[in-house]
Amino acid sequence: MPLVCPQQLKSMRLVPYTNKFSWQCFHFDKQSNNIVFEDLTNLSLESRHYGIRVPDDTPILLENELNISFPSLRHLSLICVNITPDIIQLFAASPLTTVVFEGLLENALHLQALNLNRLSMLKVSTWFGCTISDEKFCTESNALFQSIECAVVVFSVDIDDMAINATDVYWPCLTHLELCSEYIEDLALDLVPRVPNLV
Repeated sequence: MPLVCPQQLKSMRLVPYTNKFSWQCFHFDKQSNNIVFEDLTNLSLESRHYGIRVPDDTPILLENELNISFPSLRHLSLICVNITPDIIQLFAASPLTTVVFEGLLENALHLQALNLNRLSMLKVSTWFGCTISDEKFCTESNALFQSIECAVVVFSVDIDDMAINATDVYWPCLTHLELCSEYIEDLALDLVPRVPNLV
């Protein structure tokens, strides 16, 4: 990728984004260790291409000698990206209003480092992976959706392969719940009392 001046960008979508991606291509000013996306308000990192999920479990490549910042970033999308606390820290100081996440629920827990209470909208979309148990799903989703205070919180989940007991979940912060399942009726009715702030 050629050198790109970060100051000129207002919106950016990196597809497919992998953990091997190097931010060096934005290191336009070699006199400084700073990469500042001064006017960037929309950023989407997507680890999929043409609708195909591209799992990425490689170690995240962060250039430790570079200071990367997004002082104007309002809208952040992380789609199938293997996020860790290190990469989330890139956006911790950004004035985010909207965060959209799609991926494994255990990765979504790292979003808590973004001070989610300042958001106007958070959307988390996840699917039931073969590496997660029903119990772990309930524990992780409860941890994520019990203390957020932003106006709109959306949880979209594919639960076809799960045997969730509705009494094991409690999502008081959710305002919108999207269930993808062939057997949705009974579960949806059981979940309603566990999601008291649905609109």
